[in-house]
Amino acid sequence: MRQPLIIAIATLLSFTGGLVADGAKKPSDAKVSFKRDIAPIFAKHCVGCHNPDKAEGGYDMSTFAAIMKGGKKGKEVLPGEPYESRLVLMMYGDETPEMPQEADLLPEKVVAKVDRWVKQGAAFDGPDPTMSLSRLLEPSDDLANLDLSKPVATTALALRPDGKQLAVGGLHGITLWEVPSGKYLGRFPTDGERIFSLEYSADGKQLLHSGGTPGRVGEVILWDVAKRKLIKRLHDGDDVIFATALRPDGKEVAVGETTGKLRLFRTADGKQLREVKPHNDWILDVAYSPDGKFLLTGARDKTAQLWDAKKGELLSVYSDQGEGVFGVGFSGDGKQAFSTGINRRLHTWDATKGGKQVRAESAGGEIYSLATTADGKLVFTSGSDRLVKSWDTASGKAQKTFKGHATPVYSVAVSRDGKTLASGDAKGEVRLWDASTAKETLKFVAVPPKEEKAEK
Repeated sequence: MRQPLIIAIATLLSFTGGLVADGAKKPSDAKVSFKRDIAPIFAKHCVGCHNPDKAEGGYDMSTFAAIMKGGKKGKEVLPGEPYESRLVLMMYGDETPEMPQEADLLPEKVVAKVDRWVKQGAAFDGPDPTMSLSRLLEPSDDLANLDLSKPVATTALALRPDGKQLAVGGLHGITLWEVPSGKYLGRFPTDGERIFSLEYSADGKQLLHSGGTPGRVGEVILWDVAKRKLIKRLHDGDDVIFATALRPDGKEVAVGETTGKLRLFRTADGKQLREVKPHNDWILDVAYSPDGKFLLTGARDKTAQLWDAKKGELLSVYSDQGEGVFGVGFSGDGKQAFSTGINRRLHTWDATKGGKQVRAESAGGEIYSLATTADGKLVFTSGSDRLVKSWDTASGKAQKTFKGHATPVYSVAVSRDGKTLASGDAKGEVRLWDASTAKETLKFVAVPPKEEKAEK
């Protein structure tokens, strides 16, 4: 086996006797940190082909624990022995297959850093060896100086069940606002850049969110609203997470991933209860039935699917939509299912008869968001036509149109009593409405006060 060129160079230098002054700190003396130095290399160049869903050679590199476990050929990293470690040799190009595959070898100074880390014992200096590399990476130094005064598209919002508080997804955080005054109440800082799903618990004491940074961070977190503190980090991923739902009793959370996987977690301890792969593309929305027994998912693969939440069994596939599904929901009695998306229609399905479509009403534009009242009598949709609309679930007919937004409306939410409606658009403008009259009661741009600073 040919040793890397760097060994030969090091051997020659050892005989020069005077090239490195005594007492001077050699590059190889510097302590290499897995968290600071190595994780970013693996996250950027290796995890794309070596992750739980696509582990080439049976080698998962998404966590430190997985890296040290090895693949089909055994351990790839031998602490203290860089030139007996296949990972190092593949990165140098001295072992096949070369890493990264289908790309140029990494610069020698980058590989040399991995080499030194292994030589120093391949130590782990992070909080949890099972944490994904994307979660392990240090936040950017620029995050502390992030300008929070610039509005971003409101891709998620939620009204507390009593209608007196509004949560709005923003840049690296969630802002809370008093309703109906619009008074700023506080902010939850997030590692992920954007927020894509928000939901209050039935008692309004907890807030569930999902989001992340594309291609790097995905997160699902449960927050204590009153204390403004994180309760539990339920799930981490290597890509944004668009879809989450809290079971009505608050004991379980459903998570839809861009991999097409659906995972269920117990909120008490964060334990994963079940994992299925219902879709072939991004899951964009998920909803529990009012009794918590069923789950409805919608995805970019042009289908909505009905699942038995307890058994993990697929019950029905709604495939007549023909385009990506952005929003799903149930009627109050759980007998009807709704789906919306790119095809500009609100679809109503019989959830009890194998996915038979009841009707499909034209909405005028692509529908980005869907919300249902607790009694299931009304569905609200928002979309590319800059409008919010209410629909009667019994007849399927549009009831009222909420006009005022100047840009596409990405998110909509309704209070439990159905009296207050909230909507957010592409420019970060949020509007509150009287749901019964379609009268606007408040509008504001959801950015925190200027003195508010992002947290690292």
